[in-house]
Amino acid sequence: MWRSYGGSARRTRSSATRWILVLQGGRDYQVAVADDLPAWREGLPEATINVLAAGNHLFFAGAGPSTVADYQVPGHLDPAVVTTISDWLP
Repeated sequence: MWRSYGGSARRTRSSATRWILVLQGGRDYQVAVADDLPAWREGLPEATINVLAAGNHLFFAGAGPSTVADYQVPGHLDPAVVTTISDWLP
């Protein structure tokens, strides 16, 4: 699996001129909370970072571990994503 996130967060921070909101699906196995989110926290210390526990990589809510089979099941964006974004906006 491709993983070269190393400098991405730092480059993003150095070029950002706006507030930053990072959303993470808690069930996302492609960009995992335990493996990948710490780099974003370190690289974007001023960002608002929110983990939506039920969300997979597409922010479809579910229960249990997410798998590649989840992509074959039609779904809708978890309403918590919209609420989180609207609550975050000034």
